[in-house]
Amino acid sequence: METPAAGPSNQVGGGAGPEPSVVHPAKKIVLVVLLVLCVVGVAFLIAFFDSFRHWLALHTGTLHGGPDLYYNFWSGFGSDLGEATLITAVGVGVYTGVRKVNCHTKGCWRIGHHTLEGTPYILCRKHHPNVPTRGASHQHILEQHRKYREAHEVRGTQSP
Repeated sequence: METPAAGPSNQVGGGAGPEPSVVHPAKKIVLVVLLVLCVVGVAFLIAFFDSFRHWLALHTGTLHGGPDLYYNFWSGFGSDLGEATLITAVGVGVYTGVRKVNCHTKGCWRIGHHTLEGTPYILCRKHHPNVPTRGASHQHILEQHRKYREAHEVRGTQSP
């Protein structure tokens, strides 16, 4: 048996597009500019560290403290840290819960109640192929139950 030669037609995507190791000149320029801005920012922070520290202490409330140095911080700016943590935790929990129970179709936020047989996916009634979208009539429900019973009886007679 012959193995096919590795050529452009055998590559994923047909070989179209740039090589992965090629870096475009625009990306290099952006990287250099960002690196220079970071170095300049650190240099300014080092040069004006006392002014920055004073500004930060003044605006977070640690300068001109009450009974102790950090009283104004924990009574003002620092008290918001607990609220921010709580809001973030609730937001992450809601997001995780929604992603767990919603339809697995990309971009669909409906709640998925219907499993797709043979797959691990849970779909909403709009995306599931066997769920009627306008509601099921009584005859349709009875027909589905009859099909299930027949399939169940056939499986029951086939197993020893």
